[in-house]
Amino acid sequence: MDDSGWRDAGIATSFSETYPGDQTVPPIGIEVWVTYDDHNLYLAYLIEDAPGSIRANLSDRDAIWQDDYVGMILDPYRDNAWAYFIAANPFGIQGDSKIMGAGPEDVGFDVVFRSEGRITESGYQVEMAIPFRSLRFPDSPVQEWNLTFWITHPRESRSTYSWASVDRDDPCMLCQLGSLAGIHGVRPAGKIELLPAVTGSQFAGIVDPNVPSSGLDNDRVTTDLSLGAKYSFSSNAIADVAINPDFSQIEADAAQVDVNTTFALSFPERRPFFQEGADLFDTPIDQVYSRSINNPSAAAKFTGRFGRSSVGYIGAVDEDTPIIVPFEDRSMLAATGKSYSNVLRYRRTYGTGSWVGGLVTDRRYLDSAGSGSTVGLDARVRLTRTLSVSGQLVASHTAEQSDSLLLSPEDGATLFEGGHTAAFDGESFTGYAASFSVDQRARHFFADFDFSTSNPAFRAANGFVTQNSISRSTLVSGYQFYFEDAFVERLMPHVITGY
Repeated sequence: MDDSGWRDAGIATSFSETYPGDQTVPPIGIEVWVTYDDHNLYLAYLIEDAPGSIRANLSDRDAIWQDDYVGMILDPYRDNAWAYFIAANPFGIQGDSKIMGAGPEDVGFDVVFRSEGRITESGYQVEMAIPFRSLRFPDSPVQEWNLTFWITHPRESRSTYSWASVDRDDPCMLCQLGSLAGIHGVRPAGKIELLPAVTGSQFAGIVDPNVPSSGLDNDRVTTDLSLGAKYSFSSNAIADVAINPDFSQIEADAAQVDVNTTFALSFPERRPFFQEGADLFDTPIDQVYSRSINNPSAAAKFTGRFGRSSVGYIGAVDEDTPIIVPFEDRSMLAATGKSYSNVLRYRRTYGTGSWVGGLVTDRRYLDSAGSGSTVGLDARVRLTRTLSVSGQLVASHTAEQSDSLLLSPEDGATLFEGGHTAAFDGESFTGYAASFSVDQRARHFFADFDFSTSNPAFRAANGFVTQNSISRSTLVSGYQFYFEDAFVERLMPHVITGY
């Protein structure tokens, strides 16, 4: 830390404990140093703690969450809609995600950055270099971002510390971040980025399986070319194009067990082309599941932010198209050939943590006549600091292919509405789905009411809807008691009821 590059760094101190303590002084020493140059934001975390009690493992990326770790929660647009979380453990092993203001954390999200860490005689140190080209932020000569620095300290309890104090009476954590000001003259990325790739393959099979010495029959070597391009109109408007994209650099999916489910399994999206701006297409009813674009031969995407308005578009030609067909107690999978998809999204934020948006999807099957389309409206309104309501209404129209080989359920199976059959026999029908939620969160009292419904004809060709013909309502309500310096830290009696 005696490198001259840290000479003029800003230093964050005076952290407070967020759990189990409530804005109390942490039992460890914490300093975070911040500086930058034309290309990177630099962070250094200096933690004073007993070296023998530090928990750290040499692990895979995003597998550090049971260790000691340090991180930054960064909201560059300052509208509390989403934030980057960029972290590392004491050995510099990385972890990152995208924190959604009113939704699940996107743990599959990855940021390209460099990190190193080491355990010292007085604790541990972690340094990070985060390229500005890895971040999205406003096009402004001087940046002012909302952020906090976050420390996790698992010992007798899973203690957490924050630079910006966190009020338990305010469920909107992103509304309580501190600020980082004074970064001058930086840009998020260059005008254009290219990702070319070439792959080759060659297959050989034994001439006669019954004669091991018959030798191999070699097919010719084949090559496959691909190109990805990203163009930045500005820091807030980015276009992506991919021709025959090669995703072989993406880590393999973690295996999932499907023994005890009758429904299709979803997997996180890790392809960079689809990760850019993915939060914009995330809605309570999954109209968009980017993994449904399975093997694109060509794809284009645009995401832009203009003031409080955000727009997004995805278009793709898919060579091998999966189809999820939802029923009341199960889902069935079909696979067809080529299709093309168009997805259009608009969302506008209001106030603090409120928005309204619309989402349209359309998929056309090219190898057999058929299509699937959805139109949806969604909104979230933060009525008070602790009370918010949200909802979504979606209509779908499905024109089935006429191909009994794609899907042939048991004879006589119907959709229980309009006499439509469950088989792919060229029928057309319209469905709907809706969701509504009321959420009350405070220091002690909490309540969450959720209602969702869909009719038997609802499908989302570009989404992940595995069940229809069901209405569900749930209510969770309870009260939290906090105890300091006690064996029991929190007691939360609550009631769950549903129909």
